[in-house]
Amino acid sequence: MSAIYGAIDLNGGSIDEKIADRFDEAYAKCKIDRNKRLISGNVYMHCGLQIFYPHAEAEQLPLYDEENNLYLTSDCVLDNRKKLISELGLNATTPDGEIILEAYKKWGKESLEHLEGLFSFVLYDKKKNEIFAAVDQFSQRCLFYHLRDGVFYFSTLFFPIPKASLLKFEENERWLIDCISLISPAVSTEQKETALKGIEKIICGTYITVAKEKASDYKIKEKRYYDPNATVKTDWNMTLEESEELVRKTFKEALQDVLQEQTDVAAQLSSGLDSSTVVCNAAPILAERGGKIYSYTAVPDSDAGVKNTRGILYDETDGVMKIANMYSNIVPEFVDSKGRYYLWEAEDFVETCELPCKSQQNMIWGDEISKKARERGMRIILCGSTGNCTASAGKFEDVIYYYLGKLDFRKVNSIFNVFRDNGISRKRFFKALLKRHFGYYKWYFDAKMRDCYSNNVTNHALGEKYDLSKRLRKGFMHYRPYENMKRMREAFYLIPAYSQIGEYDTKDSLKNGILSRDPMQTVKIINMCYKIPIYCYANADYERRLIRVGMKGIVPDDIRKNMFQRGRQSGDNSYRLGKSWEKVKEKWVKKVYSDDVMRYLDKDKIDALLKEYANGIDKADMASSYRASNLYSFGIFIEKIKKFC
Repeated sequence: MSAIYGAIDLNGGSIDEKIADRFDEAYAKCKIDRNKRLISGNVYMHCGLQIFYPHAEAEQLPLYDEENNLYLTSDCVLDNRKKLISELGLNATTPDGEIILEAYKKWGKESLEHLEGLFSFVLYDKKKNEIFAAVDQFSQRCLFYHLRDGVFYFSTLFFPIPKASLLKFEENERWLIDCISLISPAVSTEQKETALKGIEKIICGTYITVAKEKASDYKIKEKRYYDPNATVKTDWNMTLEESEELVRKTFKEALQDVLQEQTDVAAQLSSGLDSSTVVCNAAPILAERGGKIYSYTAVPDSDAGVKNTRGILYDETDGVMKIANMYSNIVPEFVDSKGRYYLWEAEDFVETCELPCKSQQNMIWGDEISKKARERGMRIILCGSTGNCTASAGKFEDVIYYYLGKLDFRKVNSIFNVFRDNGISRKRFFKALLKRHFGYYKWYFDAKMRDCYSNNVTNHALGEKYDLSKRLRKGFMHYRPYENMKRMREAFYLIPAYSQIGEYDTKDSLKNGILSRDPMQTVKIINMCYKIPIYCYANADYERRLIRVGMKGIVPDDIRKNMFQRGRQSGDNSYRLGKSWEKVKEKWVKKVYSDDVMRYLDKDKIDALLKEYANGIDKADMASSYRASNLYSFGIFIEKIKKFC
């Protein structure tokens, strides 16, 4: 993996070496193992290599192919490198960057259909005077770009483009109004855009080409090369037993691809289904190599006094220990991040993430785990963060809708009996089912629900300048219940979510020097999910059935069968906010009430929030307390981007 950046002048002008120096300065804090730059006339490319897998030692990026006049720099780990090496007739030690170049020489832009793994790259064909740039199917390695006056700037990170180019930009009001309005971790409904107009991001499974079309007119064209919803068909003949076998087989293959030649790895581990499935499948593979998994589990600060409830596990120590007892090569560690508070570290997190952080409750423990794992010498950390909407998807209500559509009331009744057998009122579940289903459609006739300003602090006039109400309704369509397989398929490949997760993961790897790998977020697993019919995801025995049944004998039964308790990290978030508020309150007021920030906000609502915080921010309701950190992050971010405007 790497940090890649550079500039290409399609007019043929030479690149000033001072631009390269400024790019290097912007990346100075990143944990890079080896740097190499290439400057040749109108081409400047850089690769700041991070060696996460042993075979990456051989990388020599950037590359220049003299015979074909091709330039390439890439940020890549190819999961199917062995297959590609065989197909291309290459040496077994060929590094991933060279494989990408050879694949392009053989297949052209269709080479993307052959690549699997984590990658972003920029390839310049000097003969055609054309740029070809792409990211992987899930944009697990982000790539930003800007084209001005025929010069194409690109960068793994966002801030280095304005820092190195010295160009001035206009703040993107639409992106920023989305960011402060969305009551979720999402930062925008506009996937390609950023906070600065003209700097864009290549999104999941797409590539762009940049070439001259007229005498002085350069055109950026975008094309999607990966669309599993269109290319992978559901196998309606598949039985429950066949789906169970398929998920076991595919998980093993995906994990072998992800682990490659590693022996020891780290892992984020909770007692939830997703991380448990990843770790429990990886443990025996590594045990055969004499390897270990060093697992890290976020637990509440003991001073917070947070207790587990009947339905929520804030401290997942017991479940993790059951996994560790089942696999002797798992070495567990429990991380309470004592003494760390997001509000105290917000400046650093916004600088690292280059975004107004909206998942602040997870930022501290995630960063603490990455640091601890790297200090132990780990370069790979496993996780299962995207499993909820893929391999471990499937709720009872989804399959109830499906069977109702088939008029199969016997099946519907059998699913209701699961609740009765677990001491839960069938009547109560049915009411909740109806409420959730019809609640969605209130968007169309309930004025209060159509008012997207009722639950946020956004400046109404500025929001409507950019059709905020309309765009937010459209952007939240994926929260609709899965009434059929079509709806479920739409949710497997949520491009905005994958793009944002990939951006966070890329930037964390550059900060902490450790690579996050989620086997749930691979082409093999996603294609498998599209193939499996809806009734295999939940049925009359379990919801999230692929994992609960498919992982029998692999994941401990106490975790696999537990349908009515869920783990939840950051149960001590209110405590941490309360401990840190007084120290930052004055700075918070200064940033949030600044003219540059307040133009996006409703001042009356901000005044009301500040009054609510006067009694103690930890005493405010959860939504209000989260809003405090979101607003602070937003204020810090606005201050940073104003330097480039």
